[in-house]
Amino acid sequence: DWTQTEAALYCLCCVSREVCARVKARAGGSSIRADRDATVQQLLQLLQQFVGTAKKQTHPLVRRGIASFVAAYGPVWSIHCNSEALLQLLAYLRMGGMTEEAAKGTRSLYVSCSSKLLEGNSHVALLSSMQETMQAVLLADDEASMMAVAEG
Repeated sequence: DWTQTEAALYCLCCVSREVCARVKARAGGSSIRADRDATVQQLLQLLQQFVGTAKKQTHPLVRRGIASFVAAYGPVWSIHCNSEALLQLLAYLRMGGMTEEAAKGTRSLYVSCSSKLLEGNSHVALLSSMQETMQAVLLADDEASMMAVAEG
């Protein structure tokens, strides 16, 4: 049921600040490190599950919830995702039209993950992704979305 998925995404976004702080924390013993690693693995699995099943999830509130989830956990993705995975996230956010949430997610990835997006030989792919994002946001004809992407 889409309502349960949307509610779970909302709750995950509400606690994102605390979870991101936990993931980024450097101090602590082995139990804290194990908890941090388990948290990261759960987030990555959720991300893979949401984005992997996104083509089946056509309800607009679920798609917006996934975009908000991607945006809320930008600092986690910057630490634990490679440039290819980040480019795939950006492509996902463009799917189905550029909503304001998708634009905010794009901005979050551009800001939080800028150094990761520029790693290796991903420059050409990043420029292509940025061009496609700008085209999508211009087609959406939503000023708030345009501003969010431009800020990124």
